[in-house]
Amino acid sequence: MHWLGILRSWLTGPDLAAAAEQIAIRNRTAVWQRIQHRAGELGLAEARGYVRVKASQLVRAAVDRELDVHGSTHEAQRSQLEQLAMEAVLRLAVMDTMNAQRTEGAKRYLQTRRAA
Repeated sequence: MHWLGILRSWLTGPDLAAAAEQIAIRNRTAVWQRIQHRAGELGLAEARGYVRVKASQLVRAAVDRELDVHGSTHEAQRSQLEQLAMEAVLRLAVMDTMNAQRTEGAKRYLQTRRAA
């Protein structure tokens, strides 16, 4: 974990940070299915915005489920968990998007090399 993640865990408590990471991991495939058709054409800033829009409902629903399971309805905790989960989802989805772009670029490069 990088230093910013350590600081965030210390400030928010390990339970919220861990729950946010788990929400992001559990929803990674669903988010990817929503964004993959545009993954090849987005820059970094565009990808973050696009993911934020496409994943917001998923994250809210996942946070609601998580808090229902643990019996917490404190609004500040809900808001904080939603923010942390969205940051984690963004990090994973942008990583997936950039990896897909690199893979697609490598495929195109190999195809042009073979054609030449």
